[in-house]
Amino acid sequence: MMECKDWIILVVPIICNGIIIFVFQKILSKKIERQSKRQDIRDDVLKKFWNKLQGLNDTFIQMNIAVMRDSKVVGNWLNICRDVIWDIIQYYDTNEFDLKVFAEEYNDFRNSWIDFENTCRNYADKRLNCEMQEQLGKKLQMVKEKNQVLISKVRKKY
Repeated sequence: MMECKDWIILVVPIICNGIIIFVFQKILSKKIERQSKRQDIRDDVLKKFWNKLQGLNDTFIQMNIAVMRDSKVVGNWLNICRDVIWDIIQYYDTNEFDLKVFAEEYNDFRNSWIDFENTCRNYADKRLNCEMQEQLGKKLQMVKEKNQVLISKVRKKY
């Protein structure tokens, strides 16, 4: 027959092990929950960034259609593109911590836009000849291509 001392020696370690396991489980579940929340925030940032890039791509498509119908509207569409791009730049700068994995592609995209804007400024008060129009077209095409590369990279990560 077991004495009280034997029961205590048997039950106390079982209870202590149960308490220790419960505490570790709580700590682990809190860490997993916190990590999950961080990942949800990053996913949300990535999704919004991707949507902004897709919006720019859609703007480029709409601009091509509109300019083919009436070439006089190109200035208005470039202003719209500029606003969309500056929104992307602002969003990236605000969320750089989560988006810095795309820094190389983003910098290429931003630099191609800055190059296009600088070329536009250089031609602002001049009558555009065919060579100037071709150069502007190539620089804008480069912005579109860099946007596509960035979209692709974000999509792979997301």
